Amino acid sequence: MRYQILLSAILFTASISKAQLIYPAGQDSTFIINNEYADVLFLYKNAGTTAVNVKWEKLSEQKATGWAFGFCNNGQCLSELPDTGTYSGLQPNEQGFLKIHTFTNRIAGTSLIKYLIYTEGNRNTADTFSYHIVCDPWAVGISGLNESGQYELTQKMRTVVVKSGQPSTLMLMNMRGEQLLNRKTATEHLLELDALHAGVYVLVNRFDSGTVCRKIVLR
Repeated sequence: MRYQILLSAILFTASISKAQLIYPAGQDSTFIINNEYADVLFLYKNAGTTAVNVKWEKLSEQKATGWAFGFCNNGQCLSELPDTGTYSGLQPNEQGFLKIHTFTNRIAGTSLIKYLIYTEGNRNTADTFSYHIVCDPWAVGISGLNESGQYELTQKMRTVVVKSGQPSTLMLMNMRGEQLLNRKTATEHLLELDALHAGVYVLVNRFDSGTVCRKIVLR
């Protein structure tokens, strides 16, 4: 049996801002990883009836030594964490995103980054996006790949089709961060996992704009 995966970032339960924004994937995300790269996607949506300008500003940052960070605002990406930013003209029911990229270089450490987000003129009702990430190069459990985003495969579902929607390179790693397979750039990947033992693995899908990681549990 084939198991089809459509990759997208998943965080926590939705919450609502007093200033017209809602957050379909929540406002807080915690990752514990053992590999060199991770990213987090914070979604925001205009729940009002008029267009708004969305603003954000860095509230605080605690960055582990030896790590590097990148930042994307609706596809506009920087190789650093900006102090402020704006997305103009978010229409009713339109959704936008902020993405934080983390390059740990597999150096053990902890980082905590927080951003205020609000609609223009409503800073007094600002909400906070919080990103807490821990890298343990020898971790045997990755709790940060949230349970809601994991895939459980049985013996009857060891053929996996991954559709990315854009060209990407796919890797599969075990929980020690060892690479088990690597697929060249494509928009669709077919994985045969029959040779793998039961256990927990990490599926890493790298795009030009970032990376999505998913936990795979083989039963």
